[in-house]
Amino acid sequence: MPDLGSTFMGIYFKTPFILASGQASLRAGHIKHAAEAMVENHWAGFVSKSIISEVHSQQRPYLWGSADYRFLSMQNMGPTMDKYSNSLLNLLKEDFRISKQAGLICIASIIGYSMDEWIEMAKNMEDVGADALELNLSCPVRDKTVKGSMGGCTVLEDTQKTYEIVNAVSKNCSIPVMVKLSFHVRDIAEVAKVCKEAGADAVSAINTIRGIVGIDIDTGNLLSSDASGNGYITGLSGPVIRPFALKCVIEIGLTSDVPVCAIGGIENWKNIVELLMAGAGLTQTCTSVMWHGFGLGKKLRDGLTQFMKDKGYTCIQDFRGISLGRVVVDSIDHPWVKARIDRARCNLCQKCVIACRDAAFSALHVIGSGKSAYIEVDDSACEGCGLCKVVCKKEAISYVSQ
Repeated sequence: MPDLGSTFMGIYFKTPFILASGQASLRAGHIKHAAEAMVENHWAGFVSKSIISEVHSQQRPYLWGSADYRFLSMQNMGPTMDKYSNSLLNLLKEDFRISKQAGLICIASIIGYSMDEWIEMAKNMEDVGADALELNLSCPVRDKTVKGSMGGCTVLEDTQKTYEIVNAVSKNCSIPVMVKLSFHVRDIAEVAKVCKEAGADAVSAINTIRGIVGIDIDTGNLLSSDASGNGYITGLSGPVIRPFALKCVIEIGLTSDVPVCAIGGIENWKNIVELLMAGAGLTQTCTSVMWHGFGLGKKLRDGLTQFMKDKGYTCIQDFRGISLGRVVVDSIDHPWVKARIDRARCNLCQKCVIACRDAAFSALHVIGSGKSAYIEVDDSACEGCGLCKVVCKKEAISYVSQ
């Protein structure tokens, strides 16, 4: 039986996937009621909903999607974040106690308004039983509440301020510290290095990406509108952001040895494998769990286990980071290639012919007619650009070196 465990920040996680900060990890006082369900579905732990001393107004609804992008993306204003208070600390203490008894790793997500508050919150999270901290320096919501904090995504644009926050927290608590990064920074790999230099044990990447899920063309209203019709620009999540998460995880892995917990667009076990191959040591999932429930964890475990059996992997370290060595960062001399059509696979839909004719080099032509027709490649015109393969649904196109 393959070992799915991962040691991350010095903590052993029984599987390489945990619940990310958000509704999927529930709210303070309610986490304890979901602990058994999390364990039964093979989640190794969770990150609490971000805790902040001021909360933004509660739009209703605060989650938006569209028919065109259902189960591809969701826009999220987020419910009111758990407000920092003594009563909240008491709730979390009981949540963490019961969750740890059940076998879960408990990570507390915090946003501070001042350096003193960052330190105070960190110490209190440690006191109430958190196994680690996630410093939310990347919240994409830009309302006045988050803007006034030291936790919005604009904080990461100031590497000096980032260093100071991470360093202050790391020096004043004994549990591991992870920093949640934003896609929107100019150089996420550089920010990750700054976090490590400041004392962080790991980084998590990425938070949601600011965007708009769509516009109602009948009314002109943003689909991300509350019941009064007010529209919002907030964070997009779901599978649509996975390519951006992969890019960030790889960029960090190519330039730094800081451990990375990957977040963004996970919907199945294959996505877990991708992110681990990109160099992540742990992953977080939120949106897909909101859509499909805790049972997703069992599918992730079963799929990952079978994959590892099929490949002969005994542990995730056998394949973690294997894609990093295959990333080309400098220009190289590429071999000249030409397209080839597999006639047995080709259904003569001619999508490749149209694409090549209208947007490439007119190198593909239909020869003959009826059942004897086929597509031929004019090697003298073909530039090996790849467009024909992109549009072919039958996987009938390959390339040969010249």
